[in-house]
Amino acid sequence: IIPVKAMKVELKDLNYILEYAGDIKAEDEAYIYPKVSGKIIEKLKEDGSIVNKGDYLCYIDRDEVGLNFKKAPVESTLSGVVGRFLVDIGENVTAQTPIAFVVNDSKVKIILDIPEKYLPKLFLGQEARFRVDAWPGQEFSGIVSKISPVINLATRSSSVEISADNPNRKLRSGMFARVSIILDKRESVPAIIKEAIMG
Repeated sequence: IIPVKAMKVELKDLNYILEYAGDIKAEDEAYIYPKVSGKIIEKLKEDGSIVNKGDYLCYIDRDEVGLNFKKAPVESTLSGVVGRFLVDIGENVTAQTPIAFVVNDSKVKIILDIPEKYLPKLFLGQEARFRVDAWPGQEFSGIVSKISPVINLATRSSSVEISADNPNRKLRSGMFARVSIILDKRESVPAIIKEAIMG
């Protein structure tokens, strides 16, 4: 007697999926630099503070011996959130010293390197889904927003960008994402489990 398990063939909708991984980045990111050299004397924003373009992040004291300057503000060049303040009060800075890292994360993007053989099946606006370790069991959706027209000769791949809305700011720059791009859909296909097939 050989025990077996039987199942009925069912009609299902099947997707042909391309799976790749990449890092999440905010839609816009910028390092903020001062226009003058001096010492940080006052911080107006902290990590996580919401800022608008032109808001002051901190003040610099650029007093020199024999001269008396007004304190100089450092302005944000981007609207978004202060991702990280990179200096402390009392620290000397120059025009080449990054003061803060500001991100606009209302939308995020994921850059993938896709082999050239799959490129004919990709198009702008194509549906993509992805997961991140920080939110287990939750799936996020996005679309293909950019496809590079250039092939990397070393890897024979092209850069593809996935864009997604981030209204609750659950997705953060630097998170690792596992992306699934739906290349093809088939409806009402006779299907059984893979383990039932023998070569």
